[in-house]
Amino acid sequence: MRQIKNLVFWQECFSIHQSALLRNLASSGRVNVTLVVVEELRALESEKGWFRPDYGQTRIILKPTANTITQLLAMDPSCTVHIFSGTRGRYPIIRKAFRQSLRLANFTGIQSEAFRTGGIKGVLRLLRGKYDALRFADRVSFVLGIGQMSTDWYKKSGYPAEKIFPFAYFVETPSVNQPIGVETSSRCFDLVFVGHDLYRKGLDILLHALHGIGETDWRLHVVDDQDRRKRFADLSARLDLSASIHFYGSLPNPQVIDLVSRSDLLVLPSRWDGWGAVVNEALMCGVPVVCSDRCGAADLLNGGERGEVFPCGDVAALRSILARRISQGKKEPAVSDRIREWSKCISGESAADYLLAVIDASTTGGNKPIPPWLKS
Repeated sequence: MRQIKNLVFWQECFSIHQSALLRNLASSGRVNVTLVVVEELRALESEKGWFRPDYGQTRIILKPTANTITQLLAMDPSCTVHIFSGTRGRYPIIRKAFRQSLRLANFTGIQSEAFRTGGIKGVLRLLRGKYDALRFADRVSFVLGIGQMSTDWYKKSGYPAEKIFPFAYFVETPSVNQPIGVETSSRCFDLVFVGHDLYRKGLDILLHALHGIGETDWRLHVVDDQDRRKRFADLSARLDLSASIHFYGSLPNPQVIDLVSRSDLLVLPSRWDGWGAVVNEALMCGVPVVCSDRCGAADLLNGGERGEVFPCGDVAALRSILARRISQGKKEPAVSDRIREWSKCISGESAADYLLAVIDASTTGGNKPIPPWLKS
């Protein structure tokens, strides 16, 4: 039986959605953790206010040389696991490292979101996925599918079901320390939407749903990309919603957390979202969520206190959920406390324990562990 001592993560850039996991793995005393990244941050992540997070005792290798990659892949294969963010990426150096790891018969895993399957492009993506499965599936040791959509994708592509494990993104425990200076209401129901790509995140779907709710007392807070806002601000005006909506533009993440924490419901009606980390953040703040079934983070919602899932693009279904939740009134402290307590299962510490259990099951052929967020 393998005794795993080293985990090497191969990624394109630093990610605020990975740091809690890696830091807890590194501090567990059970494994040594190395993170290999090609660049500090991509342009989009910089625009969204991302930063180099705290990886704790993780060994960081930024912009690896060919020699460094060779040394990493030559680490003792009996006790080392290499985890790559997908089989393809924008950087040839990472794609080459993945294929070299397989050729060396290293213990190699994939961590990936789903890919969009609609339309001609979706068909082509699936065909490409099947082609990759033909080349790699027998040599890949395990797949960490980020969200149910991802696990379904890899099954359709041709990876054996026994190699596929549900996974997620794991954010830092939110700290509310930068108030944005705009108060939520003690009277009306405060909804919040957070999104950079406003069309993909479905802001128009939300506006149309709110248009039909009637005279109930609510207010919508929108954290948005100011450069892409005009068509949605115009739509809110045409729908006679402007008086009930406040657009903030882009905000630093701590201020986003402050706004989310003081809201009664987060709504993420995305047309497509590989995950949707703001769902984690809302739940960790004790705020329930409504999202579409095209969000990977829909896995975290239970149809009750934590939140609900509606069919993507179904305005009537979203309107019905929102009308019912608004009519029930503002979130209660006891409910928020229960949601926060539950959210410990999506903490970095819980994620680290689960990943080590996945690796153990992969190396021994034992029973698959149940993801902690799917236990209740």
